[in-house]
Amino acid sequence: MATQLPDGLIMPYFLPREDIRDAFLSLNANSVDDLPQNAIIGTSSLRRRAQLRRYRPDLTMIEFRGNLGTRLKKLEEGLADATLLAAAGLKRLGQSNRIIAYLDPNHFPPAPAQGAIGLELRASDTRTMEIASPLNHAPTHAEITAERAMLKIIDGSCRTPIGAVSHQKNGTLSLKGQLLSPDGSQVFEAEISGPVANAKELGKALGQALLSKAGSAFFTALETVK
Repeated sequence: MATQLPDGLIMPYFLPREDIRDAFLSLNANSVDDLPQNAIIGTSSLRRRAQLRRYRPDLTMIEFRGNLGTRLKKLEEGLADATLLAAAGLKRLGQSNRIIAYLDPNHFPPAPAQGAIGLELRASDTRTMEIASPLNHAPTHAEITAERAMLKIIDGSCRTPIGAVSHQKNGTLSLKGQLLSPDGSQVFEAEISGPVANAKELGKALGQALLSKAGSAFFTALETVK
């Protein structure tokens, strides 16, 4: 979902968020740590590739595209030793039994807004907004507002590996952001916390902190990545 919506469209409501974590799937290993040297990982996610390269530089990455069924079939055919998928998608599609292990989101922050379902509506459609308003889950709304605000400041694209994880406790929202180079050799992280009511401002501030840490040279280098 684009961080900048077309004019006249808004996302005012979010359903309760599912599991935010990435799931590890394999037929012959119990975790990323359990994979043998130079094992093959199938994933088309630039973020997951970068995080894995940072953690296990020996791993070989190959493209894994297609719907869930296609990816599971490729894994069963032995095209890769393992793959990573969003736990939320597997659970919603009744495939949670395929999950071998979960990645710790504090070490492998998922994509901003992972696991969330939002309602995109016309800003002028007050009747529909009134009807749909009871569906909104306030804690999820705050988390997604902060994470998408961070993403918008960084101006992340499909060539920018970005992770985010947020938590709430006693009215305080804590947000951690991660920005990586595609090869995982450069990693920038920052954290922020504050009142839940200030979710958007917290996300913006975190985005600015990550921009400052990375510097302009980092993003210039990303432009050369194809």
